[in-house]
This record gives sequence, structure tokens and C-alpha cells, in this order.
Amino acid sequence: RSLNYGSVVVSSSGEATESFPGVEEGSTLWEALLNAVNLLAGIGLLSLPYCLLLCGWAGTVLIVAAGLVCCYTGLLLGRLMRLDPRLRTYTDIGAVAFGFRG
Repeated sequence: RSLNYGSVVVSSSGEATESFPGVEEGSTLWEALLNAVNLLAGIGLLSLPYCLLLCGWAGTVLIVAAGLVCCYTGLLLGRLMRLDPRLRTYTDIGAVAFGFRG
């Protein structure tokens, strides 16, 4: 026998569980990945003002410079992959740039 208090169900042994009709438990792989990305982006956004408080204008310049370097690196990788369609991974690009060494 169990008692129902709204969304909380209490069994005869005294164990309480939540019950939401029509809602499945758990999440899919894509939902979990989206949740992880959302968490990391949120942490980054919340910590950015504190970082800028500690670093001042120098921190702002460094963040912008790092963004520009990442953008340029992405453009270079895209250009390399357009030149040779066989390049699919960083390993492929490294092998073309530096050769095959053990």
C-alpha cells in the first residue's frame, strides 16, 4: 500500500519517491551532451567577470588575442582540408606537415 502526496509517493515501508505522470526517467545521449555543453558554457560565462576583475584591461586584451589566434588557426585548418580532401584528422595533418615518424 502506498500514499500519494501530489508528486511524492510514500510506500508502506516509508520510502518516498517522486512520480510525474507522463514523464520518462533518464535522458538520451544527445540530451546529456547538450546538458554538459550548457554547463560548461554557463561556468565560463559566470567566471568571466571575476577573471576580468582580477586581470583588468590586460585580461580583456589577452582574451581577445586568444580568440583571434583560435579563429586564425581554424581558418588555416579549413584551408588545409580544402587543399587535400583526404585530410580528415589532426593525425593526417601532422603526418603531412612533419612526416611519418614512430
